[in-house]
Amino acid sequence: MESERQRLRITYIKGENLRFISHLDLSRTWERALRRAGIPIAYTKGFHPHPKMVFAAALPLGCTGEAEVMDIVLSQPMPPRRVLRGLAYSMPDGLAVVDVTPVYERAPALPTLLDGADYDSAVQTDEPVEEIARRCQALMARDSIPRVYRGKGYDLRRVVDELEAVRVNAQHVVLRMSLAAGERGTGRPDELLDELGLSEMPHTCHRRRLRFVAFAEPVDG
Repeated sequence: MESERQRLRITYIKGENLRFISHLDLSRTWERALRRAGIPIAYTKGFHPHPKMVFAAALPLGCTGEAEVMDIVLSQPMPPRRVLRGLAYSMPDGLAVVDVTPVYERAPALPTLLDGADYDSAVQTDEPVEEIARRCQALMARDSIPRVYRGKGYDLRRVVDELEAVRVNAQHVVLRMSLAAGERGTGRPDELLDELGLSEMPHTCHRRRLRFVAFAEPVDG
């Protein structure tokens, strides 16, 4: 019955081994892992049922993440500890579950709570960090930065909350950025690198955390 369903919030890591798989392939990977672990995932109704999984935000292709968040709905309740233990043995290399927490099934959908995300992008360059930092400061001082992404115009400045450059070794400068998501639009690390003239240099992308307006109060379980 519908009342027996349970909604769980999963925090997980997406590592280097899976950085280049698409969001669709990630969803399929999760579905297989849940099936192997014997987790009774609920499915939508209709001719093409899909597992009831909702990701807070898709990771950009080529990006890793250390605190990714998703919600799943189970067709019957299961102790979160058992879900965590079962997934620990069924996840492929590159995916690891950090936490499983019950939430109210009628709580707002994760994407509607998303407010932003924090990223680190390590750029391979011998350019002085002071020069990159100067460009970052100049970008933050601008009132607007008109850009076009996939044929649509938007204001890049409006979705950049924080930006700094840090030299971590002789070969790399790390750009630490806090980007908006939600009503203001969604900031993309690659767009910011392009605006700073760094997109053609070898670089990596790592999402440190997702920021939410609020989390639903967990239920006992």
